[in-house]
Amino acid sequence: MSSYSIDTFLGRGKNRRRGKNDNEENKRELEFKEDGQQYAQVVRMLGNGRLEAYCFDGVTRLGHIRGKMRKKVWVGAGDIILVSLREYQDGKVDIIHKYNADEARSLKAYGELPESARINETTMDLRYVRMATTLLYCVECDDTEALYACGNCDDVYCELCYENQHHSGSRLRHQRDTLNPPNTAVASIELPFDAITTSSSPQEPAKPDGDVGCHTECSMQPEQDLFTLHEARYIPLRLDAHERSLFQILDASLSVSEYTDKVDILSHRPTTKRILSELIELLSTLSGMLLVDNFPSGKRLVENKSLDANAKLFQEMFEIGRRYKTMNPARMRENYGKMIYLLQDSTLPHVLEQTNFSCIRPIQTVFTLLEEKNAVSLLQDPRLSVSASALLSDPQRKRTAMTELIEEYSSESLSEADIRRCVASINDYHSHLIANTSPITKMLDLISTHFDPNQYEPNLSLEVRAGRNGARLSHTHATQYKYVHQSLELWKSITLEMLHLWRSVEDDLLGGGMYRLRDTGQGLQRMQTAPKTSRVMHSILQKVRLKHPGWVGSSVVHLGDHNVPNALLFIDKYTQIARILTPIVQTLEALPSLSQKNETKNLISEAFGGANSLQKIILCDFFKHAFDGSGADNFFDAGSCIDGRLTTIKQIY
Repeated sequence: MSSYSIDTFLGRGKNRRRGKNDNEENKRELEFKEDGQQYAQVVRMLGNGRLEAYCFDGVTRLGHIRGKMRKKVWVGAGDIILVSLREYQDGKVDIIHKYNADEARSLKAYGELPESARINETTMDLRYVRMATTLLYCVECDDTEALYACGNCDDVYCELCYENQHHSGSRLRHQRDTLNPPNTAVASIELPFDAITTSSSPQEPAKPDGDVGCHTECSMQPEQDLFTLHEARYIPLRLDAHERSLFQILDASLSVSEYTDKVDILSHRPTTKRILSELIELLSTLSGMLLVDNFPSGKRLVENKSLDANAKLFQEMFEIGRRYKTMNPARMRENYGKMIYLLQDSTLPHVLEQTNFSCIRPIQTVFTLLEEKNAVSLLQDPRLSVSASALLSDPQRKRTAMTELIEEYSSESLSEADIRRCVASINDYHSHLIANTSPITKMLDLISTHFDPNQYEPNLSLEVRAGRNGARLSHTHATQYKYVHQSLELWKSITLEMLHLWRSVEDDLLGGGMYRLRDTGQGLQRMQTAPKTSRVMHSILQKVRLKHPGWVGSSVVHLGDHNVPNALLFIDKYTQIARILTPIVQTLEALPSLSQKNETKNLISEAFGGANSLQKIILCDFFKHAFDGSGADNFFDAGSCIDGRLTTIKQIY
């Protein structure tokens, strides 16, 4: 096995050059931060032009070295840098300037840097360096820890990206080495600051000072395994009374809007003018309805005729709509599309130049609220799993746990209402998972109980043949059984990661990327790439494939093409899985009781041979025709791809 220098992957060797800038550093003027910028100190280099930086506003962020700095300036651990904050990605920054030691001392003398900041020339003092595990990140996806090192490419990859990059051609012969010990590096930097709020990785659970068990029995519930500190970053906050009032106004305004009907069309009128006209009309409608809802505050709103003066209110209303939809996918089925396309257009550069404000702000989550109130430790308290449990049948235990949490964590910054709101939001998340994964889990149990992949009963074969009854796949009974089982397992994994997927979808749609209108056979659609959504989806798919060897069907994820034009249509399909399966599962569960009723007993027993036999007939018909590949556009596009599996089942619904 080849030995790899950790300096190579941490960016301390070949990808930073010292040059003429070393002589020019003494000549330049001291640069101070402006709005949207922060001073920071480099924690560690991650390779591929990326680093982890502690910003002096108290947050650790992932930084990217871009532009001329990437090739001409040496950046190392311990350096003081100037970073530009991203408007919609609070956890990421762009490095725009590096200070030398003298400049950093000058900043500290001017009071720009805190007194606790230690100034070093290139690396931190060895007294503050501890040996620890440091993650190396894949050079392709940038956010997954590396597992393999390629000796020919001289890069590190995660498992999924390595297979994608080395699946054919000459790269099949590349030498692959597993990072051993898995992905370890030397010199993880221990920052000299007293309190650091990390937004890039979850902290280890803190042990409480006292014995929690003496007050509340905190036994682990099944759904607690699904909840981690990392997932709290994606759990939306439940709407309060004021936000629900604003949501109703937003939903009503979107209902009367004809935004997509007038923007997503072929017209001689310039697109920008159409976007601005409809955007201003919707914002004016919102202002008018706010006036009717609350005259005193609404009057102040409309007295100032400049829309950008009310930008924060519009941002709040659209954020409320996005947050509500995330936890209620069955609601806003038409209006959410209008809203997200409107917000997508509002991020276009030529539209921003005219409006002078953005309609987008980050989603409020449980983590962001507790982080703002300096109470992240609440998420690590074992009593939280009791008070937020969706399955716990003892209400007294939940009330006791809630009371103890309020007594311990209530403060001037964190009120009792805030704690109850966070607990309710986590409870909503657990209920959301249970409601959406339950029909998939039950369907997996049904196929395992009533069918055997190695043999089948007469007239209950799952075999499908292309050209018969609309099928476009040819599978034997055993192959079809595995195909259905794997598809259900994939949908269950996607449902468990739905909040993460939803965040990636909105990042792709609202990130300011361009799109183009194209006739996909289902009308004019916005076609746009979705790299973040694709990355998350491929990661989920890879995990499922590792659990189920012998994958049946295609592994292609259509996204940004004529099959699935954009991320919105992608996520809309997968939010409907539970809605499709639930009626079938409920029907099957009701058959035993129906077979005992006098009105239906004879019909079920004489015509179908009993409730159990009828269940098998329904399941056989469903597993054959809902998974026969008929969701494809043509016989050349057999519907066994990841998207086609769900399209097929939607067609029979």
